[in-house]
Amino acid sequence: MKLLKNVRERRVSVRVSVSVRAEMTKSAPFEVEVRAGDLLFVPPQWWHHVRSLGESASLTTYSRHHGVYDHMHAVYRYEPEFDKTFVNRRIPGYILRFFLQLCIHELYTTKDRGFFGASIPDAKAFFTVLLEVRFSGLESLFEPMRVGPEWCTVLTDDGRNATPVSQNIVEASKFDKEVVAAHFEALPAQHRDVLFADYVEELVAEAVGVRQMVSYMEACFVDREYPYAYHNPHGFWQQSDDHARGKRKAWPGHALKGELMKMNSAEQ
Repeated sequence: MKLLKNVRERRVSVRVSVSVRAEMTKSAPFEVEVRAGDLLFVPPQWWHHVRSLGESASLTTYSRHHGVYDHMHAVYRYEPEFDKTFVNRRIPGYILRFFLQLCIHELYTTKDRGFFGASIPDAKAFFTVLLEVRFSGLESLFEPMRVGPEWCTVLTDDGRNATPVSQNIVEASKFDKEVVAAHFEALPAQHRDVLFADYVEELVAEAVGVRQMVSYMEACFVDREYPYAYHNPHGFWQQSDDHARGKRKAWPGHALKGELMKMNSAEQ
């Protein structure tokens, strides 16, 4: 990101009650044109207005809720089973599909909780809504259907396409779900949908690449419901020796608060 250079000061007349905010009569707003690659930081409590000059996509993030920061830092610092490095590079995609279904079931289906206002009876409904809310109209920016069922399934001995799992993967993923879902469950309702959607998108992008995100969601969750099958041929789940921990160190940009600050201090 580069520092904005095209900031120009513009004086305008301001009508306010002098007895309330006398200093505001001397105020001077700034006008900024944000171009591709720019990042604009608006300090807390600054009034601002945004006008699009053409087709664009914008992302705004703000929060003074320290509990949200602590929970999201914990989520991003935690390393689930699919974060491990395997010899077979497709395995994280297999585990991720199982893990996301567990989380969606825990956070939405069992709670009869809507996702962006829509009922979520299963993972297919969740990803259908996610694709509509986040990616509608942007499909041309992503690769067409290049990620097929092979990214989340294998051909089993009886000739079916199924997502492979092992007993160890099932138990580890269930534990991962308990840890991660507990943090999202603790978030304020108005934050949960947006932050969980962000988390899902980032995990999918890491597993298959940004350009293949949409086709992975469509192929592995929306177009067809694939079963799971125990699949454990020799060496299939072998981990790589080059695994390095710390893939996602933290939810960036904040000072730790509360229990997380105590935990980090203890670790050091």
